[in-house]
Amino acid sequence: MKLIKETSAQWLGNGMGNSTADWVIKGAEHIKVYKVLGCWKVQDTLTKTTLVRFADNRKQALEMYAQRCAAQH
Repeated sequence: MKLIKETSAQWLGNGMGNSTADWVIKGAEHIKVYKVLGCWKVQDTLTKTTLVRFADNRKQALEMYAQRCAAQH
C-alpha cells in the first residue's frame, strides 16, 4: 500500500506543538489516514465511515486497515 501526502505537518504555535501530515492511499484517494487527539485513524471520505479508529501509529493503522479489507473479501 502506497501513500500520498495530502497535507504537510504544520507548526501550530507556542504551546500547541505540531500537527502531523494527512495521507491518502494511492489508487484509493478517498481513503484518508490521519492523526487526531493522539490516535491514528483511517476514514472513507466518500461515505464518511471510520474504518480504523484507535491506532498508535500510522503503520499500525495501515495494518489494521489491510486486515479489515482482507476480512471483507
